Amino acid sequence: MSGRLAFVMIAVLLGAVSISFVARSATETGFRFPVLHGAAAPDTLDDFRNAWYSQQLDALGEPALEKASDTTVYRFTWLRTFDHPISVRVTKTKSGAELVAKELDGQGGYEPGKLLRTEKRNLSTSQFQSLEDFTAAHGFWELPTLDDSRAGADGAQWIFEAAGQRYHFVDRWSPADGPVRAIGLRMLDLAGWEVHDLEIHQERSGQVSRRHAGGSQRSNG
Repeated sequence: MSGRLAFVMIAVLLGAVSISFVARSATETGFRFPVLHGAAAPDTLDDFRNAWYSQQLDALGEPALEKASDTTVYRFTWLRTFDHPISVRVTKTKSGAELVAKELDGQGGYEPGKLLRTEKRNLSTSQFQSLEDFTAAHGFWELPTLDDSRAGADGAQWIFEAAGQRYHFVDRWSPADGPVRAIGLRMLDLAGWEVHDLEIHQERSGQVSRRHAGGSQRSNG
């Protein structure tokens, strides 16, 4: 079975809800992101992308993020077609701020694999405030959820979410520059994980062109 067909089948199974024009929460559907059937809307994903991203986040042991009055969460998910999936989550509660970074041993465009490493540590108030200020300064809350004017077959999905008094996320394919790239790199830096320049260069420029024999790689379509 091809990679694309397998993921589509997952989308059908997880997204089997009646057609409507009302956004369904992640909790209602089993996805990690809200889904809208019938029309585009901010902060929602179609079943195909939702199934793909949700499977990766499930393997990472990451929950769906939702609005909360006493908790603020920022999460960056980096799904490179042929490289290890990575997530970096920062959570702020009344008791303090914590960073959790995870890496799988699979591929972001195919099977996610198993947990390879996890990093957990507390952040200072100033570190969390710096991240919050950085995110706001880059206009995150005003960015559209999707921008399909730039898309490709290989590369990487850069997904950044924020949940607190409100919820918003953005999803971009291999951004060469701009706010989503800057925020994603800031999250990786905060985790203290070194990412080789070659890895970033390849996923950004689309130089990676490998294919699975008889299969189909992930795309943004």
